[in-house]
Amino acid sequence: MRAASCWAFATVATIESLNWIKTGKLVPLSEQQLVDCDQYDGGYYHRAMKWIMENGGLTTAAEYPYKAARGACKRAKPAVNIKGHLAVPPNEAALQSAVARQPIGVAIEIGSGMMFYKSGVYSGTCGTRLEHAITAVGYGADAAGTNTTRYVILTEGQITVGY
Repeated sequence: MRAASCWAFATVATIESLNWIKTGKLVPLSEQQLVDCDQYDGGYYHRAMKWIMENGGLTTAAEYPYKAARGACKRAKPAVNIKGHLAVPPNEAALQSAVARQPIGVAIEIGSGMMFYKSGVYSGTCGTRLEHAITAVGYGADAAGTNTTRYVILTEGQITVGY
């Protein structure tokens, strides 16, 4: 189920990161609350963000821990709320502009090369079949001087650098 709930992990990581930037406090939030309660059955950031806004926010991970399986929705006291969200146009310039301001949720294609990825810089080709959710937290130029942009990715609690 963890792979099927990547949308919840990416949504929560984006909100946790923004809250940390705003308040200086890292509040671990509940992915499980989204998995259990989002009536849209997940997979889409805008639907998850809409659910969070309509329901007053997300509770903490300690209050509603991750179970790796869908369960009954339980009401819990919200710890962090959001006021809105925007879609980033699907182009490199817009992505760089957005990531320069804040962490953002991104959908990517896994592809055969990504299936066996372990660590380091991933330089496979980009696809168009969007099937996995991640959070981009920064970007910069390639250290080798090839003018290739690197993105810093936070996915399910691990930092990764890739192209």
